[in-house]
Amino acid sequence: PALLAIGALITAFVVAGRDLGFRQWIGALSPFKYLIPLILAINSVFYGGGEVLVAVPLGGFRVTLTVGGIVTSILIALRLLVLAAAAAWFGVTTGATEFERGLSVVGVPWRLAFVGSLTLRLVPEMRGRFRNIEDARVLGATSFRCGALMLGVVAAR
Repeated sequence: PALLAIGALITAFVVAGRDLGFRQWIGALSPFKYLIPLILAINSVFYGGGEVLVAVPLGGFRVTLTVGGIVTSILIALRLLVLAAAAAWFGVTTGATEFERGLSVVGVPWRLAFVGSLTLRLVPEMRGRFRNIEDARVLGATSFRCGALMLGVVAAR
């Protein structure tokens, strides 16, 4: 219940915030659409307790799915989602320069604060470059099998 309350509070702040749109915030959480189901599946099997729902023999082991395992995996996934939501809120609303200045004020050495600032600036830049490369591959404008060498051969003909 406390995790859900914290998640609802973060969502309320995001919705009420002026500089951050709800869609932008959800977009920052998009990598977790693959991670959360994976965490649910793996943790449901590896955490036991309570009534056994399914038991499957696998080699010399017996893999079981229990009610306690499902509940535990849901709580772990909720914790991760709440932390990710708070981090996404911070990442989308805080500029790299503000982050660097804040770290310096708190007492973090300037070099470390600068590295953190550069990281915040670099991640969106690299994401954009990777997206452009992927778009080019999808459109067929670039083939990684025939790079500059093939272009030189074609130009020589």
